Amino acid sequence: MQDVNACLVCDGVAFVERYSATFEGNWSAAVPYFLTRRAKALHGRIVSCRNCGFTFTSPQFTAADYARIYASVNSQNREKVTGEARFGALADLVGKMEKKGRFLDFGCGNGGFLDAMPGFEAVGFEVAEISEGVLRRGNFVTGHILAGDLSTAGLFPASFDFIVAWDVLEHLADPAQQMWRLNSLLRPGGRLYLTLPNSASWMSWLTGEKWNMLLLEHLWYFGPKTLIKFLNRVGFHTTLIKPIGFPVQVATVFLRARQTYGDWVPEAPAFLAKLIVTLPVGQMFVRATKIA
Repeated sequence: MQDVNACLVCDGVAFVERYSATFEGNWSAAVPYFLTRRAKALHGRIVSCRNCGFTFTSPQFTAADYARIYASVNSQNREKVTGEARFGALADLVGKMEKKGRFLDFGCGNGGFLDAMPGFEAVGFEVAEISEGVLRRGNFVTGHILAGDLSTAGLFPASFDFIVAWDVLEHLADPAQQMWRLNSLLRPGGRLYLTLPNSASWMSWLTGEKWNMLLLEHLWYFGPKTLIKFLNRVGFHTTLIKPIGFPVQVATVFLRARQTYGDWVPEAPAFLAKLIVTLPVGQMFVRATKIA
């Protein structure tokens, strides 16, 4: 584990603890507490910058340790039906602002959003290994999906009209470096679309330390003000931030409640388990433009 010594947003070096850690251990002990089927919702020590208020996890595992964790976690638990509903909603949003062009899906998983964007020239890049036999370890292309190290993935500078990164930024061990790389891949005036937790949301305020986005795999907790400042530091001008709901099966709602509040929460009734509902979980949808 390593401490974060400088604020990602303002370079401040004075921090105050906001929430004490609910997990302590090495990377292998953390594996059962990552992603949807986690045994329990836990998080590291969460601090806020005294200067700008940016909130983040510190200490953190090393980048190599996070790679080991994600490689060990079973990602086959992703709900295909829920993914289709969510990516369809995101495709509708992006499609209102982008009518044509070439785009990169950064953190594409198994390509669900690519499938939701017919008519666009699309490339996917997965920042973590994909199970389900889609990709293997290394840098290579399977269909239209790349994997490995973004800096050596063979993508040309200024070759994309826009980039999407759904629920990725909060996971990155080196977010500034990765955002600069994405910036370099965009043509002049290119657009960046993000979804990520909003630490200034009413859901975060209402639920406090029980907020469903306080998770071991989440390293950075932006609000609109701190996100605007951070994106400006990595070459983007933010043009839109708005709340966005998250489509999820009722069974997963009950599961997340059990992970957070304990086994006294029952499982979802069988007749409702597969019903998809869109909940205000405290996420934001963001559009930013590459600064010339």
